[in-house]
Amino acid sequence: MRLGVNTFIWRSPFRTDRDLDLVEHAADLGAEVFEIAVEDPDLVDAAPLAAALQRRGLHGIVCGAYGPGRDVGDPDPAVRASTLAYVARLVRLAEALGADLVTGPAYGSVGLARPLPPTERAAEWARVVASLGIAAEGAAAHGVRLALEPLNRFETDRVNTVEQGLRLCADVGHEGVGLHLDTFHLHLEERDSGAAVRAAAEAGRLFHVHACENDRGVPGRGQVAWAGVARAARGRLRRRRRDRVLHPSGDQHRRGGAPVAPRRAGPGHDRARGAGLLAGAAPVRTVSARTNVPPQRMRHRTL
Repeated sequence: MRLGVNTFIWRSPFRTDRDLDLVEHAADLGAEVFEIAVEDPDLVDAAPLAAALQRRGLHGIVCGAYGPGRDVGDPDPAVRASTLAYVARLVRLAEALGADLVTGPAYGSVGLARPLPPTERAAEWARVVASLGIAAEGAAAHGVRLALEPLNRFETDRVNTVEQGLRLCADVGHEGVGLHLDTFHLHLEERDSGAAVRAAAEAGRLFHVHACENDRGVPGRGQVAWAGVARAARGRLRRRRRDRVLHPSGDQHRRGGAPVAPRRAGPGHDRARGAGLLAGAAPVRTVSARTNVPPQRMRHRTL
């Protein structure tokens, strides 16, 4: 179990001609995983990024951003094709970084909210399943898996819950397709976040976790049911290599390529923002107190 950070905490969009200092900063804070949110693949040069990660001993993960025009379920074949081309670029970047995971809501554009009739909804689902099957086969050829992130109902109308995510994984039918669970979305959509995590783990589909509070803030300082999440994930994440990445919103945060209002007012590009997450260890102490896990052991076991 490794603890990491997502580049959305500090800057958006991530670009290697400006943001490689974040690798150094994350490593100095004690991160073991560096998750790159790739809004525009043209801005990310794999060679210097891979060198920076290797120099500091960080494991890389690639996170997709699915704004308007990126939708594997779109009725327009051209949109589906361009989205699959984007996913393929993320996969090649992951391979170049020595990463084995591409995360994010690859099943569709963020912001979908439509009263579709059942027949149209079913046809859309079939397009998503077919497209993700193609994406999964392509990713597997490069030793990469896809972790699909259910989003809350205010960000998509396609996959909101773990149950829906597991159904999608089953319909795609590829072992390289699993779930990327975010505690922010779990808090909004699941009656029991711990039970949802347990269901994904027991189905063998828990590939990745994003940890943040109900207000997109520092874990342990809000209303997320960390004790239940920790109990559900502890043994399962220990038996299999899984990463937990901190993903609070920064002032520059965007969701799916569209700007999101900052969670709190403050200076942009605040390099100190990550210190409260990793070096400060406040969330680690908070969850440790609830689960009786020693703080010094939390990094490799639970959040």
